[in-house]
Amino acid sequence: MHPVVLFLFALFCILFFTAKLRLHPFLSLVLVSVFTGILAGEPLATVEAITGGLGSVFSRFAIIITCGSVIGILLQGTGGMSLIASDIICFSRNPLLALNVLGFLFSVPMMCYILAYVIFIPIAKELASRLDNPPISTATALALGAVASFNLVYPSPVVISAAEELSANVDRLFILGLFIAVPTSIAGYLYSKNLEKSGTADFSNRVKEKTAEVQEKASGIYNNSVERPRRLEVYSPIFFPLLLILLQTGFEHPHPVLTFLGNPNIALLIGVLLSIFSGRKLGSLVLRELIEKAVRRTGVVLLDLCGGGALGATLAMTGAGGAIGRFFLQLSLPPYPCAFFRCRSPPNRSGIKDCDYAYRTFSFTASGS
Repeated sequence: MHPVVLFLFALFCILFFTAKLRLHPFLSLVLVSVFTGILAGEPLATVEAITGGLGSVFSRFAIIITCGSVIGILLQGTGGMSLIASDIICFSRNPLLALNVLGFLFSVPMMCYILAYVIFIPIAKELASRLDNPPISTATALALGAVASFNLVYPSPVVISAAEELSANVDRLFILGLFIAVPTSIAGYLYSKNLEKSGTADFSNRVKEKTAEVQEKASGIYNNSVERPRRLEVYSPIFFPLLLILLQTGFEHPHPVLTFLGNPNIALLIGVLLSIFSGRKLGSLVLRELIEKAVRRTGVVLLDLCGGGALGATLAMTGAGGAIGRFFLQLSLPPYPCAFFRCRSPPNRSGIKDCDYAYRTFSFTASGS
């Protein structure tokens, strides 16, 4: 069966399993991976592709997402997130814009917009509850700010790859990228602000009312006779790992110790230890309950991500990504929409699925135009 047909079959099956049958996303993605591999005539290779895709995603994101969840839950339990939200409201007339700027400023130095999102999303959730905004509004402001700078501003890995392939002028690329990224980030802020007025707000208010009831019941457990932590204890689990990562990426040849400590996995593990120290007055029993809650929440997210990794690896095995790329090359289209659609297509056989591969695929066309 042709790889493009397999790709379309996979999309149809995902929609059928998730929208019609309401099957869990992880099971839907894994089952579609199995069916796609069988139709491709490579059932044995499919098993290896699925397990390899699962392992690849888990190894990249398990520690980062788990640590981010633990830090957020512990700071929320100690009242630290409320303190950070109060500070942002106090020092910024527009907290939603402040979140957008946080994501914009830190995604490039951290070399990962997902990492920036994971670190700051607990603050976004707390601000949503304090400002009576839909959680989707604050989360969108943070995410779109991070994505805009990461994909457009030099020295993001994506932009570095494009500059090398096209032999572009770095100074000019930085200025042009900044001129495009800033309006894009502002547009994301305006979009997230508009979500406050949409019908999502009604649903969100019902969710927040339920959350407030749960928090009120839990306040006697988590905050009874426990004084709030100091600002240093509150900010250190978030910004000390951030400082380590920035120091590691800021030097061309960092010291091995700094390279180790600045690894995002190690840096966020240090953040977890600092958040545990910040919540020491809660008691070991409450700390253990909060950490287990955070890990359970992380498991659901990781399962869905791993399912996507399994399907991506299976489609890569079938050659769907390369086939779609060759199809776009045969069209009489400018390179820019080709690169856009290539980014949205499945990975190639080596498992690459990002703008870097699109740049490399269509760079010769752009340089010749």
